[in-house]
This record gives sequence, structure tokens and C-alpha cells, in this order.
Amino acid sequence: MENLLLKKLNEVNAQREKRLSTAKYVLSHTEELPVLITYCFQNNDHTLSYKACWVLEFVAKENLTFIFPYISNIVHQIPKVNHESAIRSLAKITELICIFHSKQKTSIEFKLTKDDIEKIITYCFDWLIATHKVAIKAHAMQCLLLLSKECSWVQEELKIILQQNFKNHSAAYQARARNILKKLT
Repeated sequence: MENLLLKKLNEVNAQREKRLSTAKYVLSHTEELPVLITYCFQNNDHTLSYKACWVLEFVAKENLTFIFPYISNIVHQIPKVNHESAIRSLAKITELICIFHSKQKTSIEFKLTKDDIEKIITYCFDWLIATHKVAIKAHAMQCLLLLSKECSWVQEELKIILQQNFKNHSAAYQARARNILKKLT
């Protein structure tokens, strides 16, 4: 008999309802989360990988605390993913993590490690300077802005990149960059 999670992932498409339904299944079957995360980083099956990333994004939106025990694992595996749609979901998850992290003064249940922060900063700068779609770049900008409060050098580098690339990108990129630049000054 085929694994139920795998069956559900094979039925997932771009429709929000199917992604959300599968995310709710994972949220109600906690033993499936590690399996879902494993599927996210399947290099040999890009379709399974991006569908799993879509669902993981919805899991994170529904209940970010659910993925706390797996955050370091997720962060360390991000470079394995090269499908644009999967990267977009991982960038969004990373942004959600950074938002939560930036609001925490002290947290017993969740704290990004210094290594996690360094890796996220590296990925975000990579996403920002590579040829990715605006959504990925927008998530990266927001993460870098949030993490610049802990790593002061990030602020100056982010400012330089946004100013250099401003005229070469779409109106959507320019709007987000303008917003971030205002917050940096």
C-alpha cells in the first residue's frame, strides 16, 4: 500500500485548497513531518520536492512552532534545492522563521543558532544576487533586514546590493527594495 502522505503529495497542485488540505493532514499526523521534510530535499524527484516544499510552507504558516525541532535540519539542507518553486517556498519559510526569531527576546522553545543565522544570511544574499524571481528576492530582503539587527555588517551589504540592482529589476522588486532601504536608513 502506498504511503498516504506520498499519495496526498502526488495529488497536490497549485490550488491553495489542496496544499492546505495536505498541510492539515501533516499537522494532524505529527509523525509525517520528518517524512515531509525528507521529501522536500529529494534531488532525484523535483516534482515531489517542490510539492513537499509547498506543503511545508503551509504547515509553517498554519503553525510555525510545529517545525521548530527541525529548523536547523531544514536550514542546512536548503542548498540541495534548485527548483524555483521549491526555493520560493523555502524562502518564505525562512522569512517566517526570521520574523519569529526577531520578535523573541528569549525563548525556551526556539532560538536560531549562530550557525543557522550565518547560513540564512548566506542563502539570502545568494538568492538576492542570483537570477531568481522577485518573490524569492523579496523574502531574502526581509530576512536580511531582520537579521541585520544581529549582524551589523549585513545592513551595509544589503544597502549596496539593493542600490546597485534597483534599476535593473521590475517594479515589484523596486517597490520592495525601496521599502527595505527606508528601513535601513
